[in-house]
This record gives sequence, structure tokens and C-alpha cells, in this order.
Amino acid sequence: MYNEERLPKGWEILFACYLLNGEVLGKVRLQKVVSELQKEGFPVDYSFIILERGPFSSTVQDNVRHLEANGLIEVRQAPMPEGYSDRVDYILTEKGKRIVEDKILPLIEREYYYLAGNLLTIPMKYSNNVPSREIVKLVHEELNLDNKDEFRKELENTLGAYRKLFESLSGEDHGYCLTWVAVMGLADLAIEYLEKIETLEKIEENNEMSEDFIFDLDFPEEAGKYFILSKAKEGLDLITTLYPLEECRNEAMCVSEKWDECKKFEQKIKAIFMAIERNALVYFHSSELEGGEEFQEMHSA
Repeated sequence: MYNEERLPKGWEILFACYLLNGEVLGKVRLQKVVSELQKEGFPVDYSFIILERGPFSSTVQDNVRHLEANGLIEVRQAPMPEGYSDRVDYILTEKGKRIVEDKILPLIEREYYYLAGNLLTIPMKYSNNVPSREIVKLVHEELNLDNKDEFRKELENTLGAYRKLFESLSGEDHGYCLTWVAVMGLADLAIEYLEKIETLEKIEENNEMSEDFIFDLDFPEEAGKYFILSKAKEGLDLITTLYPLEECRNEAMCVSEKWDECKKFEQKIKAIFMAIERNALVYFHSSELEGGEEFQEMHSA
């Protein structure tokens, strides 16, 4: 049983402010930081849709109102030059900071320690010094939001590469090896959900609906498929670069001076696995998240 302790409502907004030195400047930046937390596997258990400026969820603003009413953040209007709407800024209060440091950080360190490395790039990537338009451009490029044909080509290539990887490794038996087990698990999971995304893309492309269509009807317009493909590609790049170590081919050499290196690699693969699995739960199995107990059972450790 995974038995994760529930993070407080709106934790992701408090944490976003904390990561950016106590404040997030602008609605666009807030939406992108929160959607990034979801993409990286943290428990942001509501869906984002793709709009002109990238991933967006109305739940973010709902949670902002909840946090503001409870004195955990302040929402301020920042005047902008003539012709532009005022910017909306989100400032972490002292009360909100205590919640982050006393409750949220300990929970993340205990329950999501394997994702800690995924947080390192967020403060720089979404820094308040980076203009919102640059953030929007970066997100569009990273997720390939502007070119449907290119997205489908990347989907096809990534799925094909995972199938080939799984087939090649299935002929081996290195169950003693942490990295082999981790790679096989990631490949199996990636294939499962990339195939589901491929099915959705074919349905959309052919403008037809199968009687056996069982996925969320709104999924093609949601962010999940972009998040899952992005993390799957990241995993494939990691595997291609680092696996296998020479020691992975010989059980007698498995526990060697390379053990720490193997363990770090296994943790990186696990983080990507959990990110894909979490996004799959949100976008393919949302009823299990709402049920709570079923979701926790799926994350038994």
C-alpha cells in the first residue's frame, strides 16, 4: 500500500511560489509551473487543456481563491504599460511559507524523494526574470504543440523505439539487475500508453469514433498526451545514453564499484516511470483518483 498522505488543497500553488523565491509573477507563469509539476510526476490531480499559451486549468484559479481566502497567498495587480492588461501576481504569505516548510516539503521529501531532481530546473526555467512570452515559446517547443504532424511523427518514432528496446531485452534474463528491471518496466509502461495515444490520434485524424472507444472523450485536447510523450522521450534518451553498463551483462560483476552509478540510473528511470504513470492516472483513469483508495493502492511500494 502506498498510503500517501494527502497534500493540502492548493499545495502546488504554494510550492510554485516557494520555488520562485516567494512569488510567481503573472497568470501564465503560474499555470506553466503548476503544469510542469504535474508533467514531472507530482500529485497535481486535475487535467490541463492546451490553449494558445499552452497548458491551462481553471482549477488553478479555483485553488488560488481558496488559498487567498485562507491567508496563504496574496494576489496583487501589477500595472502594465498602456495597451496591456494588468499582471496578476501571487505572493506567498508567512502563513503560507510555514505550510510549505512544515507540511509540504517533508511530505515531498518522504513520498516523492525520487522526483527531487526534477525540481532543480524549475526555478531557472520559469524564473520571474524570464518574460512570459519566452516561457510560452519554450513550452510550445518542448511539447511540440504547434505541429500536429511532427507530434505524430515523434509519437510513432518513440513508440517504435520502445517496442524495439523491449523486444531486444525480452530475450535476456537479468532479473538480478536493478537497471534491467527498471528499463523493462519503463518500456512496458511507455508502450502501453503511447499505444493508447496513438489510437486517439488515429481516431482524430480519421475523424471517426470507434464503438470500442473507452478513453476520456476530451483527451485529444488535453495536455496529458503531450506530457506522457515528453517524459517517454526523456526516458528513451536516458536509456540510449547510459544503458547498459558493462557490469549489467554479468551477474558476477553486478555488485561492483559501479553500484552507486547503477543505483542513480535506476532512480532516474523510476522517476520517469512514476511521472508517466501519474499522468496516465490523471488523463486515462481519473475516476481512480477521485476514488482515493484505488489510486493509493496503485502506488503501493
